Amino acid sequence: MGDELISEYEEKKCNKKTGLHDVSVYNNDHKLICELAEKQEIFIDIEKYLSKDIIKLTLKFLWINLKRKRILYLSEYSKLFPEKEKLYA
Repeated sequence: MGDELISEYEEKKCNKKTGLHDVSVYNNDHKLICELAEKQEIFIDIEKYLSKDIIKLTLKFLWINLKRKRILYLSEYSKLFPEKEKLYA
């Protein structure tokens, strides 16, 4: 399932029809994500990955969508993934 999503991401990344600029972010970049989100330099769109089936995958793979302008702040991210709180201390 994870590999399929990553393949789907690669297709979307290369697809110019959507007009969206999506990049993938992995767990070791969480601190950077939060710093950028707090500065409102990036917008994290995580809503479509909140289903129970895909929640574990979301821990490894996030979408950052520069066009939709949805910001997931540090506090909201910590609520979704409490096990990651240590990264923000």
